[in-house]
Amino acid sequence: MVRLSLTAIFLTFFFFVGSDSKGQEKFVISRITNNYLDYKLTSDTLSVISSNNDILIEFRPIIADSISYQYQLQGYELDWIQSSFPTARYMGLREGKYDFVIKAFSKNKEIANFNLKFDVKPSIAEVWWFYPVVGLSGFLLVIGGVYLFFLYNFRQKMKVQQLRNKIASDLHDEIGSTLSSIAISSNVVNKKMLGQSPEIQQILQQIKSDSEQTIHSIQDTVWALNPDNDSFEVLVEKIRSFAFQILSAKEIKLVFENQIKEAKSIKLGIENRKNLFLILKEIINNIAKHSEASEAKINFNKKNDTIFVEISENGKGFDTNQIFEGNGLKNLQKRANESFFDLKIESKIGKGTIINLETLTV
Repeated sequence: MVRLSLTAIFLTFFFFVGSDSKGQEKFVISRITNNYLDYKLTSDTLSVISSNNDILIEFRPIIADSISYQYQLQGYELDWIQSSFPTARYMGLREGKYDFVIKAFSKNKEIANFNLKFDVKPSIAEVWWFYPVVGLSGFLLVIGGVYLFFLYNFRQKMKVQQLRNKIASDLHDEIGSTLSSIAISSNVVNKKMLGQSPEIQQILQQIKSDSEQTIHSIQDTVWALNPDNDSFEVLVEKIRSFAFQILSAKEIKLVFENQIKEAKSIKLGIENRKNLFLILKEIINNIAKHSEASEAKINFNKKNDTIFVEISENGKGFDTNQIFEGNGLKNLQKRANESFFDLKIESKIGKGTIINLETLTV
C-alpha cells in the first residue's frame, strides 16, 4: 500500500441512509477514523489528502439471519472483499477519485447497500512545483550562506586592517616621536656638558644609543604591521635595499639573487614576516660588524610551499660551539623558534659562514 497523509478530526457520528422502494435495510455509518482520529462527514464525499493516511469505516451491524458483507473501493480494488463485519480499512490511497460501495447479504440475498465517494487530493510534496521550489530554496540558502560567510570574513579582515593601521600610527606618532625627543635631548645635554663629567656623558650617550635602537625597532614593527607590505615581494625588496645600504658602507660586495618568480603572490603571516625580516636584518648587521668579509651572497628560492633563504659570506668565520654576547645568535634562534623556522648556521674559522633558513608559506 502507498502511504498517504491527512489531518483528521476525531468525532463519532451517525449517518442514516433511507431504504429504497424495495424495502432494503438501512446502512448506518457509526464511525469513520483517519490516522486513528475520528472524522466528521459533512457530505456524501470523504475528502482526504494523500501521503500518510489510514482510513477506517465502521457501520452499525444489520440485524438479520446469516448476515455477511462485501465491499469494494472502485478505482482502487478489482475484487470485492468478503467480511463478516461491517468494517473497511484503507491505507495509502493515491491522488484521485474513488467510489466506496458496501453491501449486506442475508441468505445470499442483498438486503442493503451504501455508496461513499473518496476524493484524495495531492499532498504538497506531490505537486509538480514542490521539488523545484525546494531545490531552488536550498540553492538560494547555500548562496546566501556563502555570501554571509565571505561578507563576515571581509569585515573581519577590514577590522584587523584598521587595527593594524591604528597600532602602526600610534607607534610611529607617539612612541617614536617621544623616543626621538629623548635621543635629541640627551645629545644636546651631552654637548653642553662636554668635558665636565665623563660619567654623566657616558650615561647620556647610552640613553641616546638605546633610544635610537628602540626607534629602529619600532620602525621595523610599523613596517611589518603596514598592510601594504603584506606581499613577500615587498619583503624581498626591503631586505635587498637594507643589505645593500649596510654592506656597501663596509665595502662588502653584495650578490643578491631572488629565484622566486611568483614572489608577489606569496603570503606570510604578520608575525612570520616580521620575524623573518628581523632575522635577516640581524644576520646582515652581523656580517657588516664582525665578519671582515669582502663578499656576501643572499639567495631566495622556493620549492612547493617552502621558502629557502641562504646567506653566505667569505669572512673570518667563528666557532659555532662558542657563545658570543654580541653576535645575536641566541636572538636569531629565539625568533626562528617563535615562527617555527628551520635555522641552520655553519661556520669555520677562516672559511666564512653559511646560514640557511626555511619557512612555510600561508
